[in-house]
Amino acid sequence: MAPVMSDILWDNMMSDDTVSSVKSWILLIILFVVCVIFITPTFLVDHLKPVIELLSRDLGPDNLLAIALQTFFAPLMVLTFNSGLLPLFIDFIAYLEGHKSKS
Repeated sequence: MAPVMSDILWDNMMSDDTVSSVKSWILLIILFVVCVIFITPTFLVDHLKPVIELLSRDLGPDNLLAIALQTFFAPLMVLTFNSGLLPLFIDFIAYLEGHKSKS
């Protein structure tokens, strides 16, 4: 749903089209790179594998927490990124584009 016209700060809309376009493309490329890098579970698991192995070794191989950690850690990290961090990052990118409203 679009914002009410009275909520739009029209002073911010009078920016140079070229600058706005370049800024939008740069931010879109940054968002794409971040999503491609962090959304793959192999990236997360590979970089956090030593931590998971250390915790599993300390807890013991038959410990239920160690088994759950090895099984569910990668999906939980992807879920956290997709449902928590990614929307915040997209909101920040939209803020950097300069479209502000009163609300």
